[in-house]
Amino acid sequence: MLAYSMLIDSPDGQQSGFLPDAYAGRSECLRQLEQLYHSLEDADRVCLLRPRWPRGHALRGEALLAGPAEALAAFREAARLDPGDELLLDRARRSVEEIRSEASATSRLMRRSVLLAAGVALLLALLDLAALEG
Repeated sequence: MLAYSMLIDSPDGQQSGFLPDAYAGRSECLRQLEQLYHSLEDADRVCLLRPRWPRGHALRGEALLAGPAEALAAFREAARLDPGDELLLDRARRSVEEIRSEASATSRLMRRSVLLAAGVALLLALLDLAALEG
């Protein structure tokens, strides 16, 4: 990672055509170190410097996997730019599965919350009735 940072920070690196490659490499290193925020920053720089490069969008997707909807959008863009890349398509499918799983868990939680609220309302009504009778 240090080599990537040195190239990025050097005047020669700023002038070279390898700057997107250096940001991409550092983004990958940062992701492996689970520094997702910084990995995403570098992936965003890659996309700004070389917007038609699928690798930059794929790196964004990897960094965004904590937020599956954003990851899916990034993988879709990468797959649009390189439709023959099966790895990108697989990552997009995984993002869809995670979104569905997250939506299902949220739906179950909401149903439980509604049932809990109904139960509390019923309990309060019974307590009010008992207070009126007593």
